[in-house]
Amino acid sequence: MLEQVFLNTAVNLKFFRRSRFILGLSLLVFLLMAISSVPMFIFGGVGGEFEVMRQVFDMLLDYVQVFAAIMGMFYIHSHIKDRSLKMVLTKPCLPETWLFSLGVSSALVVAGFHIVIFFAALGAFFVVGIQFQYGFLFLAAANLISSMILMFYGMFLATIIHPALAAVVIIFFSEGAFMGIFELVSSGLLARPDSRLLSSLQPFFELIYLALPMYEPFRDRYSDMMDSMTVSSDQWIYLVYSGAYALVFGTLMYLLSLYFLRRKNII
Repeated sequence: MLEQVFLNTAVNLKFFRRSRFILGLSLLVFLLMAISSVPMFIFGGVGGEFEVMRQVFDMLLDYVQVFAAIMGMFYIHSHIKDRSLKMVLTKPCLPETWLFSLGVSSALVVAGFHIVIFFAALGAFFVVGIQFQYGFLFLAAANLISSMILMFYGMFLATIIHPALAAVVIIFFSEGAFMGIFELVSSGLLARPDSRLLSSLQPFFELIYLALPMYEPFRDRYSDMMDSMTVSSDQWIYLVYSGAYALVFGTLMYLLSLYFLRRKNII
């Protein structure tokens, strides 16, 4: 099984390298990285340069998050649509082996983007002559975890629905969106405690809010460091908590994707 995992991972990486869609998306990310970095050389003051680098760094990490979700959805959908997965699974290759290898190869690609962005930021600090802040390392690690969550979620959704609908679910049916709706309904219920409609809607939206995945777990515990990029000693533990959440969530998405994959008329 381990040999099949390595073989499938290598094949998946080769697919990513040869895919025009993935290649075009990767070039777009790098182009946005280059364009976004230009303002850094326009600002004259050290404070201005640091602020621009922080904003550019955060923006590039957002691009990678989008890339991770799209990549997970695209690979699953392309193989199911082209029926090429049937040939893979009749080698024989167990569905769980193929799906696990897909997660490993996708994680390697996403991690590679984060490594490139982090070392690019590190090089920019060296060129500009500004002291490096460990908040950039912290933010890159936290965003890597968030990208993994989005990637696993996108892979699962693409297993059961079309990627276009999956993108709608990821964007509009997010934890943050339903938290805002839940808080709005709760505020309305405080103003009108006798409202039956609001009383029935509150537990409904609360249940959906609790069921939806957290794209950025524990972000509220370290959001205060994003301006100065100075991380306190007690904030690093939340990376461990976030990683544990991503591991549990990724395992759940893997099992659900495997269940629905087996139900499809592929093998």
